[in-house]
Amino acid sequence: MADTRTFNVVILGVGFLFIFTAFTTCGNIEQTVVKSLENGTFTGSGYHSLGIIYGIFSFSNLLAPAVVTVLGPKISMFISGLLYSGYIAVFIIPSTWSFYFTSVLIGIGAALLWTAQGHFLVENSEASTINRNTGMFWALLQC
Repeated sequence: MADTRTFNVVILGVGFLFIFTAFTTCGNIEQTVVKSLENGTFTGSGYHSLGIIYGIFSFSNLLAPAVVTVLGPKISMFISGLLYSGYIAVFIIPSTWSFYFTSVLIGIGAALLWTAQGHFLVENSEASTINRNTGMFWALLQC
């Protein structure tokens, strides 16, 4: 059986697989879903949402290392997972303000998530295992 550190890397990869299966699906179909809503009060755009997400993500990457250092990688990834879940849940009962608000939150969460992932991967690797662990993580994520 593999050691605990290898097991942690596998769990990390499987967790990212689940998060990004849901997020990528939402990102790819959100404009279609938004346009098909027969709700006269919803005026959101999937394209604007993705622009907000990646704009905030770019800016948040400047602050994420400090936050991950203070909170630790596990708590940072847990909080990010909750933010991603909130964004996905907005599609249950969509409203314009919650759609854009969660877009901002997920942009912050993405910066925390990817920074914490790198930190956690390094914590669970040595010089001799970092390449293998990175490969396992990316293989699981891309499944």
